[in-house]
Amino acid sequence: MKFQHILAIVSLLFTNICNAELIRGSGRGSTTSTSPQALYLLDDTLINSAGLVSDFASAIEYESYTTGLTDANPAPEGCYFYSQDWDDDAEWAQYYTPCYYQFTLGQRLQFEGFSQIHFNQALSSATWRLSQGSQYWIFASEIIDGIATLDVPMPADLRPGQYSISLNTSYSAGDNRSFFHVYTRDEIECNDELYAEGLCGYRGSASQSIGFSGYSESVLILPVNEAPVVLLFALSGWVFRRQQRNRQLLLVR
Repeated sequence: MKFQHILAIVSLLFTNICNAELIRGSGRGSTTSTSPQALYLLDDTLINSAGLVSDFASAIEYESYTTGLTDANPAPEGCYFYSQDWDDDAEWAQYYTPCYYQFTLGQRLQFEGFSQIHFNQALSSATWRLSQGSQYWIFASEIIDGIATLDVPMPADLRPGQYSISLNTSYSAGDNRSFFHVYTRDEIECNDELYAEGLCGYRGSASQSIGFSGYSESVLILPVNEAPVVLLFALSGWVFRRQQRNRQLLLVR
């Protein structure tokens, strides 16, 4: 067997032993409310001094949500559950366990998170924060259709131990556009003075940018398993010595 073939096999073995992975727990639970709210991305012409014009026909994008469903979390969506049946988040903790990440020292860091609220027509970005005590490392990535993924080399100054990872997502409306948070679609602000000026609208608040964050999850950095490293170098040395001996036999002949 050629040297490069054996080296490839051993390297594959080494990679499989030290494979990074998301360790899935039963999930992390959170309590939500039953009161729906609305968040719009729309042209500034649809906003007046009273709020969102009452006869607006459409928005560029629209998200409906309830309290407790605005998180941006650093693990896949299946690691989180939401319900109106629990009094508080502490009840969830009795029955569910969070997901967490596990890597071997020197591996690439690979994370997948998601944002409950996302706007594809807005300028978006995702910021990841890996921390341990007062130390932290910041990474940036894209977020597409509410899914944020990160794949970066592990920082050289990381050491084996337990860390925390969090995700923040941000959206910018762009020129001549705004995000508008409508408090309720059932309440129109339209007193006599506003009506006389033709300025009725749904009450709410406008902003040029919005951002979301949520839970932090655990990240375990494990020390390198010395066994596959020793095996790699031992086999490499054995193959090298065998090739040298074969060359000597050829010279003798």
